[in-house]
Amino acid sequence: MLPRVAIIGPWEWSARFSDIGQSTPRMVLYFLGYRENPEIPDILSRCLGSVDGILFCGECPARTAAPHLPERFPTEVIKYDLHSMIRTLYEVTRDLPQALERGVTIDTLGPEDVKELCTELDLNPNRVQVQDFRGIESTSVKQVIEFHVGNYESGRVAALTTGMSAAHRELLANGLPAYYVRPTDAVLRDALYRIASAVHYARSANAQVAVMLIEAVAFERQGAEAIPSRSVTDREADLHSLLHTVAADTRCSLTVAGPGSYVVFASMQSLMAMAGESLDLPFVQEARRKYGATLNVGIGLGQTTADAHDHALTGLLHARRTGEGAVFAVHGDGTLTGPIYGRTNTDMHEPLDPRFSEVAKLARISVPTVATLIRWAQINNLSHITAADLSGALHVTPRTARRVLSALCDHDLARIVSEERDGVVGRPRYVYELALRRLSTLPTSSQFQLR
Repeated sequence: MLPRVAIIGPWEWSARFSDIGQSTPRMVLYFLGYRENPEIPDILSRCLGSVDGILFCGECPARTAAPHLPERFPTEVIKYDLHSMIRTLYEVTRDLPQALERGVTIDTLGPEDVKELCTELDLNPNRVQVQDFRGIESTSVKQVIEFHVGNYESGRVAALTTGMSAAHRELLANGLPAYYVRPTDAVLRDALYRIASAVHYARSANAQVAVMLIEAVAFERQGAEAIPSRSVTDREADLHSLLHTVAADTRCSLTVAGPGSYVVFASMQSLMAMAGESLDLPFVQEARRKYGATLNVGIGLGQTTADAHDHALTGLLHARRTGEGAVFAVHGDGTLTGPIYGRTNTDMHEPLDPRFSEVAKLARISVPTVATLIRWAQINNLSHITAADLSGALHVTPRTARRVLSALCDHDLARIVSEERDGVVGRPRYVYELALRRLSTLPTSSQFQLR
C-alpha cells in the first residue's frame, strides 16, 4: 500500500506540489492549504485518521501542529536552504538593481547561513538585517511584519524577504517591496522522499532485516575431522553444501558472491533460529572441525537491506582484522559486538581508520556522510572535484562541502590543485584532488559486491 501523505502549507504552494507530485508516484499526496496558522489544528482533526504521515511547509506550521499530533506520528518539515535564498535575492536584484547595496531583510536563515550567503554573493554583511524566527516557539505574523516594517521605515533596507506567506501578503498589501522565499524543487523532492521513508520506517518499526557476509579465508589440510586427501576445491564444495543446508533449515536465502564468499539474507526471526540470542553461529565451528575451514563472518542488522548489508560489511572487516577467523555483528543502532566466541565484547562502532573520525569531527558531519562521499567519488571515478560537486552529491550546503574538503586536506586525503574564478569578483572555486587510494581504506560496499 502506497504511503498517504498530507502536505500542510499555504495555499500558494499547492500548484508546486501538484507538479512535483506527478514525478513521485510512490506515494499518494493530499495538499491541505491554510491562510492563517490557527486553522492548522482543525485541519489535523480532519486528516489524522486517513493519512500515514504529514509534511509541513515550514517550521511555523510544524510548531503549531506539534501539541495536536499523536506520539511518534511520522512528520517532516520543509526547510529553507541557501539555494532558495539565493534565488530570491536574484529576483530582488532583477526588480530593484540597487536593493542589495542599500540593504535587505531575511527571516528564513540563521546567522551562520547568512554569513555564508554574504560570502557566496559578495554582499556586505552590515547591509543584511537578520531575524531567524524558526527557533522562536510563539512567532506571530505580527512579529514578523514588525521586524520587516521597522527595518524598512528606518531606512536600513530597501527590500524585504520572508518565508511566511501571511506576512508576505500583508507586506505587499501595504505597498512594501516584499519577496516570498520559496524552497527549490530539489528541496521539496528531498522532503517528499524523507516523509515517505519516515512512513515506511514507522510501518516496519518492529521488523529488522539481517544480512550475513561469509568468507572462507583458509582451508587447513588436517582438521580435527577433515579428510587430508580431499582437495581445497572439494572442501569448498562441502562448505557450500553445509551453508546451503543451514540456510534452507532456517528459511534464509544463500547467494554465492565468489570463490569461498557467500551472502545470506534473512529476517530477524531466521537469524535467531540459526544463531540464537548470542549470535554464536554453530556452523562456524562445524566448518572448522569437519573441513578445516577458517571463516570470517560479518552480521548486519538494519531496517532496510541496504543498511543491514553496510553493517554486515563493517562486521566482516573487523573480523578480517583478527587474522584468525571471527564473527562480528553490527546492530541496527550501530553497536558493534564481537569477536563472538561465546564471550562477547560490545562497543559502539568506530571506523577502522581513525582519520575518518577526525575528518567527520572537523567538518562537523557524521562518519556515514564521509563514507558516502568516498563511495560517490569511487563509483564515479572522480579524483578532481569542487565544493559545488560535493554539495550536490551529499545534499549539503556549499559551506559544509568546503568544510569537508578542508578537513580532508588537513589529513592529507585531498589537496587543492587549481582554482577557477568567474569574473573579477566573488569567491574563487577551488578544484581538489582526492587521494582515492588512501580513502579506499575506509570500508565500502564495493569491497564485497555480488559477482
